[in-house]
Amino acid sequence: MPYTVRTLDERKDEVKHLMKQLNEYGVRPTYGPVKALYLKFKEYLTAEHSIDINIPFPEIEKKFKGKLAVSKAEDVIIRIVAI
Repeated sequence: MPYTVRTLDERKDEVKHLMKQLNEYGVRPTYGPVKALYLKFKEYLTAEHSIDINIPFPEIEKKFKGKLAVSKAEDVIIRIVAI
């Protein structure tokens, strides 16, 4: 059974939601790892495939981990986890 793909507008909404949550936690794009994550967001808006996230954030001894899923059958999720 074919899966349903998120539209560009749906992917934009997902990215806006993630950026809002990061901002609420005080995670700003002044750090290199956050800039790298934002570049992945930009790539996600034009990609036709899902993007796995695994970006070390040594300044706080954590990393960004998750998935920017194109398929509606999968969740779009980014977590900050211990290294």
